[in-house]
Amino acid sequence: MPAAASPSAKWTPEHDTALLRAVVATVLANRRNIYATTGLEDVAGNGGSRINQKIQQMLKKLAAAQGRPDIVDDEVAANSTARGGGAGGAPKKVKKEKNAGGPSKKRKVKVEDSDDDIKVKVSDDDE
Repeated sequence: MPAAASPSAKWTPEHDTALLRAVVATVLANRRNIYATTGLEDVAGNGGSRINQKIQQMLKKLAAAQGRPDIVDDEVAANSTARGGGAGGAPKKVKKEKNAGGPSKKRKVKVEDSDDDIKVKVSDDDE
């Protein structure tokens, strides 16, 4: 919980930085809502990457105007790490073992050919 506000506290550059960081983080966290905005449908292809690039460009201009252009890159990296558990990109897929704990699907087939008949014997791999 934040500390109690003091009515006599002066606004400082640290407050500017904290507010800017909060604005950038909020916009980045709500990009999905922005992608769905009416009027952006014709540029929303490719998973919204064009819109995402434009959002980041606008945020960098805002941050640069406040003298802190590095904040956007910091927040983008923090947002990517928080979501995927890595350095960005899509989360890693975990490969599942085939037939883990279940019976084997492989079967042995033995064919015996006699003069008149062909006999086929099928047995499980485990036997």
